[in-house]
Amino acid sequence: MGDMKDSETYVVRSLERVAIRLRESTFAQAGWRMIIDSESGDDAITLVDGPDGAFFRGEGIFLGRPQHELRATYERLNKPAAEPDFDLPQLG
Repeated sequence: MGDMKDSETYVVRSLERVAIRLRESTFAQAGWRMIIDSESGDDAITLVDGPDGAFFRGEGIFLGRPQHELRATYERLNKPAAEPDFDLPQLG
């Protein structure tokens, strides 16, 4: 497992809806898998909509990280792009 560095740059490659099977469930759960490019390689954080609420699973450099770290990184990287100000011209 690689070391996660505060100064490391993360770039979201994709965010995709996935089906996830949990050991304690007979049904597949839905989740959002964020594939992240970093200096360490390809990594991912998956937000799982579990039966007891949402939780995060890490892959690559994020494997084994605590929930609060995964949540903070996922939320920071999942911010929508800044939209330009919408300005209506005054007519008449």
